[in-house]
Amino acid sequence: MNLAIDICCALEYCEKLGVVHRDVKKENIFVSSEGIYKLGDFGIAMFLDDMDKTMSAKGTYTCIAPEVYKNGDYSFSSDIYSLGIVLYCFMNNNRMPFLPSDVSVNITHGDREEAIFKRLNGGTISPPQNASEEFSKIIIKACSYEKSSRYKSASELKKDLLLITNSNFALE
Repeated sequence: MNLAIDICCALEYCEKLGVVHRDVKKENIFVSSEGIYKLGDFGIAMFLDDMDKTMSAKGTYTCIAPEVYKNGDYSFSSDIYSLGIVLYCFMNNNRMPFLPSDVSVNITHGDREEAIFKRLNGGTISPPQNASEEFSKIIIKACSYEKSSRYKSASELKKDLLLITNSNFALE
């Protein structure tokens, strides 16, 4: 949960500056000595105003948003989608959507390719195995195939994360 909230803070700052990261993935998330998660590697980041439709799709296919893969418009919600995929993996035994969450099941390259194909073509993502019902709903919304169904901003996503975090503290 801390990772999700901290990366939302980073994406909020990006949005404030008009920057789309374009490669949110677990390999680009770092943790400071104080335990704060940081978003790194802005090598392919761009100002939203500088992007046009002639740009090629950039990012890692395991986390890339469907509209980016299909050479559609980038937006801040594209980064939110990628963060949702990262969270999904963390809460699903490090397995992507459409792959078995059971770690005893071997995954082939073909299995990964098929899972990416299903995700990028609108397959319905099942909830991650190890997330609470509330957290699953947030992750699934962040990973929505339709941009219009996703969180519109990192602030909106962070607000929902904080709501379930605070409610969990209230229950303890």
